[in-house]
Amino acid sequence: AADHVRKQAVLRRSLWERLAALAISREPLPPSASISDLAAHIGGDWSDAWERIRLRQQELQTLESRCQGLLSERNAAREVVKTRVEEARAAARHLAVKEQERQQRGRYAYEE
Repeated sequence: AADHVRKQAVLRRSLWERLAALAISREPLPPSASISDLAAHIGGDWSDAWERIRLRQQELQTLESRCQGLLSERNAAREVVKTRVEEARAAARHLAVKEQERQQRGRYAYEE
């Protein structure tokens, strides 16, 4: 009978240690805590962990959404810049044509 009690004590201690290894709390329970207390503690730890995971996922979704918005704004800004560059090139070509015309008129006036 004493041997059976010792085996139960060893098994209980082993179970407590295995359960304690599952605990992720920053404030571990003392070794004198009951297995029920330890199981409840682990349940609370895991609930907290899942809640933190859920909150992180929400934050990630918010950041991904913001990132997509910023990328869209960047692409729109690139298109505006591209359009303005083309307009500036067209204006420069137009100016060059007008300058050539002015120079030709000046030569014609000089020749006459």
